[in-house]
Amino acid sequence: MAEIQGNATALCNAEGEITGASESARDLTARQNDEKNLAERESFLSGILDSIQDEISVLDKELTIVRVNSALKRRFSGGGPLVGRKCVEVYHCGTEFCEDCPSRITLRSGKVSSKIFSETKNGAVIWLELVTFPIFDPKRTLVTGVIALARDITERKRAEEESLRRRAAVEKLNGSLVELARNEKIYGGDAGVAFRAITEASARAMAVGRVSIWFYTGGNSGIVCKDMYEARRGTHSEGMILYARDYPAYFSALEEEYCLCADDALGDPRTSEFSETYLRPLGITSMLDVPIIVADKTIGLVCHEHTGTPRKWTVEEQSYATAVAGFASMSLEILARKRAEEGVRKLNDELEQKVGERTRQLLSAQEELIRKEKLAILGQLSGSVGHELRNPLGVMNNAVFYLKMVLSDPPGNVREYLDIIKNEIDNSERIIADLLDFARTKKPQIRTMTVREIVEAGLDRCPIPENVAVEFAIPEDIPPLRADPLQMGQVFQNLFVNAVQAMPGGGSLRVGAKIKPGATGLEPDFIEISAADTGEGILEENLGKIFQPLFTTKAKGIGLGLVVCRNLTELNGGKIRVESRPGEGTVFTVSLPAAGTGMGESQ
Repeated sequence: MAEIQGNATALCNAEGEITGASESARDLTARQNDEKNLAERESFLSGILDSIQDEISVLDKELTIVRVNSALKRRFSGGGPLVGRKCVEVYHCGTEFCEDCPSRITLRSGKVSSKIFSETKNGAVIWLELVTFPIFDPKRTLVTGVIALARDITERKRAEEESLRRRAAVEKLNGSLVELARNEKIYGGDAGVAFRAITEASARAMAVGRVSIWFYTGGNSGIVCKDMYEARRGTHSEGMILYARDYPAYFSALEEEYCLCADDALGDPRTSEFSETYLRPLGITSMLDVPIIVADKTIGLVCHEHTGTPRKWTVEEQSYATAVAGFASMSLEILARKRAEEGVRKLNDELEQKVGERTRQLLSAQEELIRKEKLAILGQLSGSVGHELRNPLGVMNNAVFYLKMVLSDPPGNVREYLDIIKNEIDNSERIIADLLDFARTKKPQIRTMTVREIVEAGLDRCPIPENVAVEFAIPEDIPPLRADPLQMGQVFQNLFVNAVQAMPGGGSLRVGAKIKPGATGLEPDFIEISAADTGEGILEENLGKIFQPLFTTKAKGIGLGLVVCRNLTELNGGKIRVESRPGEGTVFTVSLPAAGTGMGESQ
């Protein structure tokens, strides 16, 4: 049925009198239908907006709020009407728009814009994501407004932050495992050092107050702590023992469960036994224990103890603790292997040492036997050989003397050859003298004499070349000594000859002396006389052989000179020693009893 609206209008003449009426009628059905449809669409749109849980507002081009949904009304329910107010006034309680305001950006660009920001609500921080969409005119040429959608993303933000935190924690745990894998202390074979490195690294990575390593006692009746690291103090300790009879639930859990994860150690029935004696006094609230397994047998455990607010152990932390226990197992296996290797090496060394020692003994015995045979033959021949050689040498020496006397001015090469003959005769005489002295040493004729007398006796028998400088360092007040002048003269003659021969290109021969007091009042004083050259030196491997009979490194000589020196020095109550560095020189030191000390007085 149609609805008609009628209107009547009076008609008047010039004098204002009503002369008639005009009537009109209009069908209102279409208008009412339009209004009804509009109301229905408005109700439908409001229903859609109100059903959306995100906060929605519609802004005009002046950024004035023209429409909001129920979610936005609820958020600002105590602040009065929202429509008709600037968005910055409602959202930020101000009048100045920020530069990165998404609504302004959308108005200028005609593009979707967004921003994430936080605000405090009832003392708690909430995170919102604001997305703005442009509203165009019918021709889509002008932006006439903005639809702003604000979504609470607090839970998502917390989840992201938790994910980042856990990722950082996992990276930290993995980094700690890499650090342990590269730590040489783990592989050094010292379990104590390895345990300290493991507990320190684990405490840092897990951010716990204490990390400890325990091992079962005999029969699994208890566990003993081998290392406990307290992060706050930075100290290590050991020796604590926990017995199964005192904590039956805990020990039962260790046997039945691979990983004992007690987030609330005080309330967990597996660990609450420790509450009064261990947990509360130390402030421990959470425990994470994993076994140490060697050769498929559980021999101990690694314990992580957290202080402060109870902590929920993550899967990653449990996996890390298991890996840490693996490093403890590895260090023990390495220790066992190194001990086995050390045992084998020690046995090999002992065997090699015994074989080497036995070989040296056999070689030494063989050398000694050969040397004794040679010396025996040498002793038998020395007397007759010395007599047979000295006579012709005497004739040759006299002939050289005669030729030098009758040839008052011989040619240069004749004088040179005569000198060579003389030197060779002297060398031969010295070898024969060494041979005879070695074969039958006479009893020394001891008397008191000065150091200079004994040194000069040796120098008189040894011609010093012009390219060798002799220096004396003999104190004037040094006491006299007691010795046989002939025998000790021969000793120093041999030493000086050796020194000169060691310096074919020239050098320095330094003769010194000093007194060496006895260690106690009952021991005699000694005079130490040294002869130091700057020659070629003696190789280290030859130092132990130079006083052995028949050992020589010279082209000429039979290796008896230093043997004679040692024998004669010892006969006179003294000792002889040598020090040498190849390329730097040699020092021979002869120690003889000082006069008045009692030694040699009765000889």
